[in-house]
Amino acid sequence: MPDWKTLKRRVYGEDGSLLNVYVLGTSRTDWDRWITFVNARYPLRWEAQGLNENAPAPAIDAAFINRRWDAASEQLTVLAAVCLGTVKLHCLFYSETEIEQDLDPREIRTPADHEQVLAYLVDLSILLGKEVILTDENSEQAVWFRVNGKRVTFIDR
Repeated sequence: MPDWKTLKRRVYGEDGSLLNVYVLGTSRTDWDRWITFVNARYPLRWEAQGLNENAPAPAIDAAFINRRWDAASEQLTVLAAVCLGTVKLHCLFYSETEIEQDLDPREIRTPADHEQVLAYLVDLSILLGKEVILTDENSEQAVWFRVNGKRVTFIDR
């Protein structure tokens, strides 16, 4: 693993682009497990068009999301902001076949922030039994970290 200065410069740069967290090949069961996990462990804000637009909720309603997916809504306007300390992960519920979240690398200011993000990725991988990747924005191929259970691999590119 590179030192903090290298990580800050290369991974958590301040060029205005985001980073993505992906879990590929997911099912509704995976989503339900993730929702239960974040609802129980992290402060969050959840907003859904047509439900609570004017009053964000402190927990995600999995049944509402499943109903929207069942209705095959082309654009599911739902946002969850999960707080890992000062770092916020945003999840937009695009597809039930992948969990995609984004984070602003400018919020990762200290080694402790970095460790908190990695701990979340490890917990997520263990929870779902799937690989979790941290990538450049909108690029599943531009991987910085691969997390498989407790094994975290930095991709030096």
